[in-house]
Amino acid sequence: MTPLGNPGDGVLKIKKSTLSGNTSAGRGGGIVNHNGGTVILTNSTISGNESAAEGGGLYVYSADVNSDVVLNNATIVSNTSNSATDPYAGIYVRSFASIATVTARNSIVAEQAVGDDCGFSGVGANFITAGHNIESGTGCGFNDFANGDQQSEMPGLLALSSNNGSTETHAVPAGSVAENAGDPAGCLADLNGDGVTTGVLITDQRGEPRGLTVCDVGAYELQSYEQQ
Repeated sequence: MTPLGNPGDGVLKIKKSTLSGNTSAGRGGGIVNHNGGTVILTNSTISGNESAAEGGGLYVYSADVNSDVVLNNATIVSNTSNSATDPYAGIYVRSFASIATVTARNSIVAEQAVGDDCGFSGVGANFITAGHNIESGTGCGFNDFANGDQQSEMPGLLALSSNNGSTETHAVPAGSVAENAGDPAGCLADLNGDGVTTGVLITDQRGEPRGLTVCDVGAYELQSYEQQ
């Protein structure tokens, strides 16, 4: 399979979806946002993708037009980068004379198969945390600890499986650092890529209900019946 490509100057919205098993001979195994437009990933999973260079899961690049990615309760795990010099397997952001930005909230970027979670190059390359994100390293910059960010943590997600959903997901096991670690104000989401949280996610990627008081981080919400 080939990676999902650039949306141009428009907005590409991906909801309740899994991108897995894609490969790239260059950068960006799962999704490439190349020089323009906005990709919004909501209640979705990027897993098991592979690239020869940077960005096994997601690659964001800008040259003369800004490129943006928004992550709302996304899970980016188990991806591979085969780059000998820049093995960034989860997300790689690169800018040249413009701005390339990834904004994450209530999301997991962790436990890649081969390579690090996040990397960037260029003065206009940015990772922005909107709080309550988890990474297994420190490269994503999820360091707003007062707003629930967690660094150098392993959520221990289970293997990709149907989990009684229409798309495959990585289940959150009981006791994971992702369990009940989302925004206590609710799973707020920027559904339009304008920086405004205009939506609340009341279900997870599978369509299972989110927590009434606080949700889990990532695309999967552990249910009480699953803990038995």
